[in-house]
Amino acid sequence: QGRPELPHSADFEFWMRAAAISDIGYVGGADQAYYRAHENNMHYSYGLLDDVTARLGAFDALFAERAHLLPAASEMRRVAHRTLALDALGHGIGAYARGAADSEPIEEFAAFAVDAWPDVKNSGEWRTLCRLRDGKAGKSGRDLSLTARAKVRDLRYSVLWWRQRWTGV
Repeated sequence: QGRPELPHSADFEFWMRAAAISDIGYVGGADQAYYRAHENNMHYSYGLLDDVTARLGAFDALFAERAHLLPAASEMRRVAHRTLALDALGHGIGAYARGAADSEPIEEFAAFAVDAWPDVKNSGEWRTLCRLRDGKAGKSGRDLSLTARAKVRDLRYSVLWWRQRWTGV
């Protein structure tokens, strides 16, 4: 059963709990459940900041309750926090690359990243976001290297999504 305090990541947290105590697998090409899409689906009501926040909550719930079942749980927790912090910064950088920084929660992405993984301030992503935020990235922040990096990031996510869809990994 999903956790009511994690409405946007309850399924994710449920599958991690299951994986902590047994093997799980992927079955491709077979319907295993039905998903009903409608205008009130929760994923329509939250944004990218809500997504990384919800995923962090799911990881923290797992590690708070099941760390004793996981080999190297503290390292796994660190990796989860680091990954989500960098993901949040990537969303902020991507907003600049798309020319949408005025409509995205850039400061909230940065604050989330620091809360999730304080060492993020030593990362290249942090330096890039600060350069963009401070207006040191050229006119409107849309320099060629920024746009290219955003495209590479988007391509990487697309490849990972398709690989998971085709192979389950």
